[in-house]
Amino acid sequence: IAPTVLVQTPADGLDTAADIVPVNGTANDSFSAADTVLLGVNGSDTQFVTVLGGVWGALVNVAEGTNVITAGCTDALGNYALTAITVISDTTAPTVLILAPADGLDTAADIVPVNGTANDSYSAADTVLLGVNGNDTQYATVVGGVWGALLNVAEGTNVITAGCTDAAGNYALMTITVVADTTGPELAIVYPATTIDTTVDTVPVTGTANDSFAAADTVFLGVNGSDTQFLTVIAGNWSGVAN
Repeated sequence: IAPTVLVQTPADGLDTAADIVPVNGTANDSFSAADTVLLGVNGSDTQFVTVLGGVWGALVNVAEGTNVITAGCTDALGNYALTAITVISDTTAPTVLILAPADGLDTAADIVPVNGTANDSYSAADTVLLGVNGNDTQYATVVGGVWGALLNVAEGTNVITAGCTDAAGNYALMTITVVADTTGPELAIVYPATTIDTTVDTVPVTGTANDSFAAADTVFLGVNGSDTQFLTVIAGNWSGVAN
């Protein structure tokens, strides 16, 4: 009868960010005490481990990727037993991207659709944690490497984050900025006054244009309901001539 050898920890299929894994188990035989266990990784024997009171343990080096760890034991009569588990060593963070909106978006909306991708080399990324201005808001489910959600944004600058943790605990984060601007710009005609009498058919017009979050860059000047020209705003001021 072959001895009984078991790997008790780690669990089969462990996904870890470590490159050294503690491996522990038991080894017993019906007629003769099992005294050593031979450990191997990916087909290569690595070390003999002494069995004390039916229990053994060792530290095993694992390589990036999938590692098949074996524990073998031979009793005094030459009967052999072998058990194997798989450990995935994953020291690489997942990849999380925000594809939309573009970084720096200026919008009049207070709800913004956000979507992107999340992928990992060894374990499927299943959720992305979204945040706004340092506050976690919701988990977005990843399906086929793609995720999406609707986020509430406050008036002003909003820092949107998308974070993802893989099965090994490696973390990735991407950040964009969205400006929510629901307030119209401030526009004023400085000259001429509201009503003037003039003998000329060409009148110089000057004024100011300012916005709380985005610089106003053009003013559209019109006469009697007909648009006539675009005027460039420089440092909040603009000027033109109305016919």
